[in-house]
Amino acid sequence: MAIPPAAERPRIVVDANLFFVPPVRDVLLTAGWLVGARLIEVVWSKALLAEVARNWARVTGPERAAERWQRFEGRFRSEFATGLVETLAPLPPGGHIAPEDRHIVALALAAGATGIVTLNLRDFPVRDLARLGLRVWHPDVLCRELYARDPTAMLAVLNFQGAALRPPRSLAATLDVLSSTCPRFVEQVRAAEASR
Repeated sequence: MAIPPAAERPRIVVDANLFFVPPVRDVLLTAGWLVGARLIEVVWSKALLAEVARNWARVTGPERAAERWQRFEGRFRSEFATGLVETLAPLPPGGHIAPEDRHIVALALAAGATGIVTLNLRDFPVRDLARLGLRVWHPDVLCRELYARDPTAMLAVLNFQGAALRPPRSLAATLDVLSSTCPRFVEQVRAAEASR
């Protein structure tokens, strides 16, 4: 499994909402750093990470929230150190991008990103982003595209994700957990596995 050249890997902004959906977040982030896969380049800003930090305890629960956040943030910053974008791009006036999400689009523009992956598609109108040269994906669509491009690497991502959990999770169990958010991706993988 050869790592694709950087020029062939889409540069992706993972929207803050996906940081709170661990199965999907872990697939996307693992696809960005796992040696032998590296299907995407994850780009981020301090503003994006601050948005996640502000909501961490409320969304994930208060129990040991500060400790869990510190552990997650440390690993994220380490794995994606080269993806940090210090200065955001100014956005042109107009469009229907939600005000609270404009910093995400500004990050994508500053990073020269391919696009944004999010669960909140209505906050990132496809036409407005297309005018800026950006794509917007639901994670189900992006995962299907990544799998179509390199099924071996995506299987490595899924298997690694399951093996890293305590207790470890089988591929079938990992797909079960992903199926509520990425049902078509799960169908794609299951169909391919069944035909082997």
